[in-house]
Amino acid sequence: MPSFRGELLDALRSRLGIEGRFSVPFHHESQGLLGSLCKAIPPSGISCFLCSIRAQRGETQPNGYSASEMVYNKKMRGLLTIMRDTWTGRDPMVEWKNMSTVEYMEQLNREHT
Repeated sequence: MPSFRGELLDALRSRLGIEGRFSVPFHHESQGLLGSLCKAIPPSGISCFLCSIRAQRGETQPNGYSASEMVYNKKMRGLLTIMRDTWTGRDPMVEWKNMSTVEYMEQLNREHT
């Protein structure tokens, strides 16, 4: 990325008080944010934390989609979404599989353990 490290841009960044960070754009791991957060989370919570990071939309995603939406082309249903849909009676699994998401997950666990 030598085109972003020229003297003119360095002077402009300095004048505007902007710190230059050179890493993979829009990638939270490349700037050490994820590593510092994971140190504060117990090992049993890491998978839930990573799942929530992948489902997050925000300023780190330039197009407004989460990482999982860009990969799978649909919204990720986390535990809170599943619980809300179950409680409000809007569980899409009922129409698709004729059973709730909870029942479907229990069936998958029985079949694969």
